[in-house]
Amino acid sequence: LLGLSTELARQVAARADGNPTFAIQLVGSWVEGGLLSATDRGFELTSATSTGVPDNIHQLWLGVLGRVLNPFGMSGLLAVEVAAVLGRQVDQGEWEELAKRTGRTIPEGLLDALANRGLIRQGAATWSFTHALLRESIEQLAQEEGRLAKLHQACVDMLLSQGAGPMRLGRHMVLAGTPGDALGPLLNGADIAWSKGEYGRVAEFLSIREQ
Repeated sequence: LLGLSTELARQVAARADGNPTFAIQLVGSWVEGGLLSATDRGFELTSATSTGVPDNIHQLWLGVLGRVLNPFGMSGLLAVEVAAVLGRQVDQGEWEELAKRTGRTIPEGLLDALANRGLIRQGAATWSFTHALLRESIEQLAQEEGRLAKLHQACVDMLLSQGAGPMRLGRHMVLAGTPGDALGPLLNGADIAWSKGEYGRVAEFLSIREQ
């Protein structure tokens, strides 16, 4: 209805997780910030603009998270930041390894507390954030506090040591502050995604690379 391009509409749908209020607030924040431009494909974000979580949603999630993490102190927040850097779905082994590399501890009972509040879904060897914008808010807080780039660099180092492929490396390199290093992995990642028919990810990789 808003006339967004196919790719931007896909991004809104993924980030809003089916919540119409979140979708309206996301697009509304872009309109207010003058971040949308008309193209023959529909409205798109202007190049190299920030698409962070709108302030009202950001504060909402931080309030909910703060109440859950209060018993764990700062160590709980720092552990959750490590997980948020890894992505929406978190491999337990990678989470523990990255926490170790960054000198952080994972408090006992943290996952149960998050799950009981409905903020994560637990699996056997992995767990995932229930809401995409929750993960983004945690990552945004880490950026505001000056901790995000070092976390992403530690993630790059860990993934390289594990022989991870380009589909995982590019975004972390960009957010670690080394976009030049990311150009090759992002293009290779787009090639791999294309061969798998994952066209949404192709567009995502190429968009990040272009910016």
